[in-house]
Amino acid sequence: MIRFISEHRDRFGVELICRVLRPAVQGFLTARGYRAAVGRAPSARQLKDELLAPEVARLHAENYGVYGRRKMHALMRRQGWDIGRDQTERLMRLAGVRGVKKSKRVFTTRADKTAALPSDLVNRRFKAPAPRRLWVSDVTYVATWSGFAYVAFVTDVYSRRIVGWNVASTLRAEILPLQALDMAAWGAGGDLTGLTHHSDHGSNGGFNWLSQHLDREVFSDGDGGLEQEDQRSARECASAVACGSGVASADALARAA
Repeated sequence: MIRFISEHRDRFGVELICRVLRPAVQGFLTARGYRAAVGRAPSARQLKDELLAPEVARLHAENYGVYGRRKMHALMRRQGWDIGRDQTERLMRLAGVRGVKKSKRVFTTRADKTAALPSDLVNRRFKAPAPRRLWVSDVTYVATWSGFAYVAFVTDVYSRRIVGWNVASTLRAEILPLQALDMAAWGAGGDLTGLTHHSDHGSNGGFNWLSQHLDREVFSDGDGGLEQEDQRSARECASAVACGSGVASADALARAA
């Protein structure tokens, strides 16, 4: 409110502004209170805000102007600034920036309710004792000026590192999720013994193709036996973002890469 009075005092005068707004604004400043407030030295909070607001604006612009409060808070912490999430939100208001919200919901996974679901080999325990023990996959999308770009990625649970990814304008399995898995297998150098690959229960068109691309020894049933290729095709759970999970054979994934 002090800022509002300061911006309009030359045109209307402090006394007139306070007299008009006092009945409408609870706890509104008097003219004397306003002059006392503007005469005080800036507080530590004001000084810090004046320092950080331009930094928030700069970092927000460097990240394409899309970051919201949560990501800006994490970014500021990584830059070495000891600030809280609420303070980040206030600084964003002071800097005149805000995050971009997704305007359209896109479904990247459509579960097939009639399909038999494979067993969940990780039992929802997404922890790994070492690298290349558990990979998880998913598909997301990014809005661009020319339409949606679909992104498939494979993440190593232990290192939290994205070990394979691919971007395409379509959700076709042979273009998007499979190539992300191929990249992950290639980057691992072929030694994938004991690896579990977990993905969701999506059944978008074309995922059957995944089971025909990789060797039929790629995914075991968890008991040491091999799952036949036609069985995997019927259940639609061969690879990245198809459905369920499987245990990879080192030789098979090395050949697939």
